[in-house]
Amino acid sequence: MILGIHNWAEIAGALTCTLCIIYKPSMLNRWFVLFLWTTVLVELMGKLTTSNPGIKIPMYNFFNGIEFTFYLSIFLFISEKLLFKIILRICLGLFILFFLYNLIFLQGLYTYNNHTHTFGAAIIIFVCLLMFYQLSASETEYFSFLKRPLLFIISGLLMYYSGNIFNTSMLNYMAKNDAIEAVRLYKLINHSLNVILYGSFCIGFIFEVVKRKIYIQKK
Repeated sequence: MILGIHNWAEIAGALTCTLCIIYKPSMLNRWFVLFLWTTVLVELMGKLTTSNPGIKIPMYNFFNGIEFTFYLSIFLFISEKLLFKIILRICLGLFILFFLYNLIFLQGLYTYNNHTHTFGAAIIIFVCLLMFYQLSASETEYFSFLKRPLLFIISGLLMYYSGNIFNTSMLNYMAKNDAIEAVRLYKLINHSLNVILYGSFCIGFIFEVVKRKIYIQKK
């Protein structure tokens, strides 16, 4: 099994998060560490089951639900304003409903649920912009402490999903016309954006640990 650059980026993100939590457990690395290792496991299983789409496609369909639910739940937890929390609860509820509807009734278990990924990506883009506004408008000590780490993480998510949304939305359509070219284009865009996403995560985790250490020393 040959690992691609996106696999190494995911492993680097998981390792960085693990090292940060060992050095100084914090809010962000505690949330992310299990999710990132799950992502690595899913991607490695995806490589091992390339010749068995009956396992690979359902696995990725379920992971779509886990992925977007995780990110939206984090934003909901760290959000300060009641209005933002209400908006995020609505977004999370809408995503879960669409995820289940698409999985059961629309595209089904054995077709890649690109509609779910596209819908989730649109929500994440909207929520990232919402979080940027909240970070810039907040003057509380809590958000001041988290501002720089969150900026890297939110920026990574925004770039990843903005760059990937059209690519994923057209995946099934392109695969019907030219499967080889569709996969090649998808991998080129997705794998490149993966490096940006997990690189941003690594920087965010490191900044959060450093800022927490400085904050504790000042106390």
